[in-house]
Amino acid sequence: MNENIIAKGILKSIFTLIGFGIIFFILWKISSLLVYILIAAIVSLIGRPIVILFNTKLKLPSSLSAGLVIFIFISIIGLLVYFFIPLLSNQIELLTKIDKTFIEEKLINKNLATLEYLTNIKADYIKENLTIRFETYLNKIDFKNIINYVLNTVSSISTALVCVTFISYFFLKDRLVFLNMILALVPTKHEKSTEFVIEKVNVLLGRYFLGLLLQVFVIFLIYLAILTFFTIKFSFTIALLCSVLNLIPYVGPLIGFFIFTGLSLNSLNSIDLDLDTILFKIFWLAITYNITQIIDNYILQPIIYSKSVKSHPLEIFIIIMIGGYLDGIIGIFIAVPFYTIFRVFLKEFFSEFKLVKSLTKDI
Repeated sequence: MNENIIAKGILKSIFTLIGFGIIFFILWKISSLLVYILIAAIVSLIGRPIVILFNTKLKLPSSLSAGLVIFIFISIIGLLVYFFIPLLSNQIELLTKIDKTFIEEKLINKNLATLEYLTNIKADYIKENLTIRFETYLNKIDFKNIINYVLNTVSSISTALVCVTFISYFFLKDRLVFLNMILALVPTKHEKSTEFVIEKVNVLLGRYFLGLLLQVFVIFLIYLAILTFFTIKFSFTIALLCSVLNLIPYVGPLIGFFIFTGLSLNSLNSIDLDLDTILFKIFWLAITYNITQIIDNYILQPIIYSKSVKSHPLEIFIIIMIGGYLDGIIGIFIAVPFYTIFRVFLKEFFSEFKLVKSLTKDI
């Protein structure tokens, strides 16, 4: 009898492991779809207040309200593409018109005397090595592969956009669709608690993403003012790109810095200024960029995080660092939303523990 029970237990465990293995394999295969659903859920969180506004103030049906919100989002994306195309074409044109003689005269010859004085290395030797390295890197650029990569990326983004748009429409049209998807996976006795958790998470994450939009808008205005003051071409597009990159904690501002100064350098080069003027402007562009980052880090972000997800800035900093260690840039980006969901879950199901009470006292 005991042998039969043990055998059945072993078989049950084996089949359970196989079942979980199959489930994880399927989830891995459809990971792209899961990402689309997650993005659609975020879009619905941001668009839900607008749908409610259309329903209550304009008395529009939910289907029409959801369609209008999707149209607004697609229009915004279309405007972004419209603004980025001239910038992209301009950078491609500059790359195809690189003049090696111009670079040697403007960026190498003028500073050879200083380099020779500081390093005691003959100027001709420095010039020869710099020229060889520049020609080597230039010859390695394969524009055909770059174009193919861009086309593949555009195709992937288009597919993702269609899927996210379709899913987002139904999430916006019927708020219960996503809720029912979650409740279908939850035991009946925990349905009410789970529903409360989802509603609370909706409120907190909705505030969080709206706060991020406000942050992007403020940073965008500051960048735009700086670039306009220094008469940089495509200042609107550069400011928008850098302000969006600023949403990625720690890594985004660093990437944005190189884009901010690099594209500004290209713009200044195209209007044929002398090297001293270009370096002077780039120096002050870099200074003002970093001042903007200080304003963002010490004023904007603490206010947004503390007001939206009701967490201490130090607590958020630790969570973001943990996310970065666990999963790199993606972990950094999703750390705060995931932590918010986790806190609400702990408060609802494990509120009797002292540590949980300390972490969730403000929500």
